[in-house]
Amino acid sequence: MLFHYSVLALVLLAISLTLIYTMKTGISPVPTSPRVRDKMLAMIPPDRLAGIERGRLFDLGSGWGTLAFALAKRFPDG
Repeated sequence: MLFHYSVLALVLLAISLTLIYTMKTGISPVPTSPRVRDKMLAMIPPDRLAGIERGRLFDLGSGWGTLAFALAKRFPDG
């Protein structure tokens, strides 16, 4: 029974923190969908982040970092 109350407390805490963040910033966190993430990764030329002309990528979204994690995994030197 204690386990169930602990899980419930963690869920309520996560929801509360998300609501507070949304009210404070005016932006609700929206994760990038897998379809959009894959499309955006496909748009980046593979040689863009390699060699002398190394580029930079920025994730300016307001999500959970799913796009940033995918970019870091695909381009570890970027």
